[in-house]
Parts: sequence; structure tokens; C-alpha cells
Amino acid sequence: MLDKLDVPKAPEGSITMPCLTQQLPSVLQRFPNANLLKSVVDCADAQASLRTLTIRPELNFRFHMKLSLACQITSALRTITPWSAQGGPIVTEIMERFIPSDLWIFSELAAATGSQSNFDDAKHLSCILRDSLEERADRENEVLILGAALTQQLPGTSQPYAESLFNLQTITQKQEWFRRYVECLLNLVLPPLVNHGIGLEAHGQNMVARICRETGNIKGFAVRDFGGIRLHTPTLRQQGVSFDAMFPDWAVVTENMKDVWGKVHHSLLQNHVGYLLDALNLQKHDGWAIVRDILEQVLSKLPQNGLYEFCLQEKMQFKCFLRMRMEGKYRDYVERDVPNVLLMGSDKWDDILANYVPSLHWT
Repeated sequence: MLDKLDVPKAPEGSITMPCLTQQLPSVLQRFPNANLLKSVVDCADAQASLRTLTIRPELNFRFHMKLSLACQITSALRTITPWSAQGGPIVTEIMERFIPSDLWIFSELAAATGSQSNFDDAKHLSCILRDSLEERADRENEVLILGAALTQQLPGTSQPYAESLFNLQTITQKQEWFRRYVECLLNLVLPPLVNHGIGLEAHGQNMVARICRETGNIKGFAVRDFGGIRLHTPTLRQQGVSFDAMFPDWAVVTENMKDVWGKVHHSLLQNHVGYLLDALNLQKHDGWAIVRDILEQVLSKLPQNGLYEFCLQEKMQFKCFLRMRMEGKYRDYVERDVPNVLLMGSDKWDDILANYVPSLHWT
């Protein structure tokens, strides 16, 4: 790719690293010996995840490139830490061993990052090469659709793309399609969680639906971005996984299984499923009852370990993004208990809400 873009070779003893033009001020401040070789325009398209690029087809470069960008969204700068750079290929290997075959993986095959001992500096010049699944999807006669894109609205309307793409005109059609979507999603995400302690950050931006071009049916999903998943190390060590080569203090690993469960509840149910349910206007049309029914069905086929009871607690912890941003926190979560949205529409919901609302206060 560098040859096709006529990028000069780096001087002997140096390496060539890509970065976003908008990131140059941060790079040059923290890497004073860096020299700009060339700026190239119109060679890539930005993905919805902002700092990830799809290289233009004429360059014949089959990888996506994820690059650091010192832009603050929610409570975090969207840089790439050495933990994420080193951890991506490690997580890819783990997932290739344990993830169901219908859950494709956007493999992270290689990465480079700053060498400073201060990771707050090192994270400002990082690059991850992520495999593209477009060719594989084409071979299978499938199209890849970002989960979050299905909740977005057609310009000038209040109609989400899910309704338009799948011709969902009635409440019954929406319910039936939503059930099929959630069944496929939970059947792929929950078995790795129960059997291996792998908690995918399965929100709508990380999960990509695989749709058959001919029938419009959901054939499966693909998962990307491993910086926010949770791995239960005791379970995975028992199954032959070693974490000895990883940088210490990697936030992805935990010995507390409920940390893993909480991550999945938040990203998969509160976020991914919840946003789609809301976009289809199924809150008052048994949307959450459908989710509870599917959750029970899927978990009934797996070893019982308390996950079902955990998911249906009256209250769940929810990240306080605004407070985290104001306090400058990212890796140290600030959370509070909120009514469990998964119980909405159940016999418990009115009592839960009645007991919760009086406790709201500003702090």
C-alpha cells in the first residue's frame, strides 16, 4: 500500500507508522523525533466507529486500519492503548478457539503502538490491522449490516432502517422479525459467556448482522473490537489459555464472573437489544417480554450458573457517562443502580419503578 501511495521509505533505523492527519498535533508532541513522510488524501473511507478506516478498493489492501484519535466521546479519548494493541491478537486467538462458527470474527492480526512506559503517551500513536469480512460475505451471498445502523432513521422520517429494509409494516411483523434477530444474537453471544467466561462487548456498534441477499434472513453475526470485552481468567486458564505474556493491569481480564456478566448485560441487552426494540416502537408491544422469553430459552440449554437470575435482578448497575467525563475517569467506572429495563412490562415493573423514583436526587 505504501508503494501504491508513493510514500517515501523511512530512514534506516526508523519505521513507518500510519496516523490520522487530525492526530498529528498529539503525535508530534509526544514523539518529538517523528518526521512526517507524506500526507495522503482520499485513500480511505471512515467507518461508523470514527477512528477505523476502510482502504479504497483500488489499493487492494484487505485490512481495516484502526488508528488513535484524541477525540473525547462519552468519557474517553478515542486513542488506542498498548493494552488494546497487544491484546487484540491475543483475544483473536482465544475467540477462534471458543466462538460459535456462525459468529464471524473481525480478527485483529497485527498492531503497533508507542514504546513509552507511560501508556498515556504511548496510546497516541497506535495502529491495529483488522481483517475485513466483505469478501467472505460476498462468497456466502451475504451483506454485512452494522447492528446500530438498523436503528437509524431514514432521512426526513421517523422510520428506522430495519423497518424499510425488511418491510416491517405491522406490529406483528416487527415482533416476529425482532424475535428472529434476538434469537440469533443471543444464541451466538451467550454460549461463549456461559461455557468459557468470554463476555463480548456486544453493543450495536460492535455486532454486525449477516443478512442473506436472496432471502433477507439473518444468517448470523460478526463481532469486532476487543478492547472492551471481559475475560474470566479462572475459567479460561482451566481451559488452557495463558495470559502470562500480557501487559499487567489489562482491564479486559477479571477474576470476578459478575464483572463479565455485567458487561454483557449492559452492552447486549440494555444497549444493542434495547435500542433496536425502542427503534421498532415495541416498548408497549411485548418487546421486553419477547427478550425475556428468548433469554430463558437460550439459557435453559446451557449449564446453569446463575446467569439467568443475575440478568433478571430488579436493579442493574449502569455507567454514569457524564459524571465519568466530568471527573476525568475512564478505566475506573462510576456506576449507580437503576431499574432493570429487562423487566419492563413484567408484573414487577410498576413496583420497581415506584420504589426507585422517590430515591432520585442530584449530587
